[in-house]
Amino acid sequence: MAADVILPKVVQNNPAASPKASAILGSHRPSILTAPIGIAFQPAPLHALLMNSVFSTPLVTPLLRLLAAATLRLTGWKANLDGIPAPPYILIGAPHTSNWDFLLMLGTLLQLKQEARWLGKTSLFTPPFGTIMRWLGGIPVDRSQPQNAVAASVKVLKAHPGMILCVAPEGTRKKVTRWRTGFYYIALEADLPIVMIAIDAVTRTITVLGLYKPSGDFEREIGEIKRRYKGFTGIIPENTCELVDP
Repeated sequence: MAADVILPKVVQNNPAASPKASAILGSHRPSILTAPIGIAFQPAPLHALLMNSVFSTPLVTPLLRLLAAATLRLTGWKANLDGIPAPPYILIGAPHTSNWDFLLMLGTLLQLKQEARWLGKTSLFTPPFGTIMRWLGGIPVDRSQPQNAVAASVKVLKAHPGMILCVAPEGTRKKVTRWRTGFYYIALEADLPIVMIAIDAVTRTITVLGLYKPSGDFEREIGEIKRRYKGFTGIIPENTCELVDP
């Protein structure tokens, strides 16, 4: 039984100009050659991060896609994926208020049939679950060094150009007053569009809000992205971020 999923269509990217992030970061622009790259457990080589995952494991992945579609239907959730482009791109999902968000987004990503990775705090990747989290597409990031995390993410995207990178702007399921803006700089540095996806617990829908190609005008553009998410309620409503301009 198929889930209520609208198959993605390739859309044309916004042709707006996209100067490099150096215009924003200035002399603090991270260097992937000289600075720690910000991905935890440095001894793991880059190719280990790009090994078969839940999105690309033979035999297992097709079965998980069927399971995800059935689960979405049985729980009353609908995923409208119309407007998803071909990879690569940065995918942001909000509001992030519950652990259930992870399973919802994982199920939605499986429907896309695209190779995906997501950024997570290092504590999620400690033994004995680190290997499982990596197989689920996770990349551990040292949040104490945000500039290095941006450089690390860009490095992974360039090494694997057919991939999408998923980021939760809140950075936590707890209530916050401001978003983390690393996703913006990753998209700017990698010259990629941002695909905006919203979770709405009231209507039980996962919806694509559109694409945004950052140009470097941070204050204006991050405000425009945030305004797209107003009116959506998370699974735990009291944890929904009050979106204020930067």
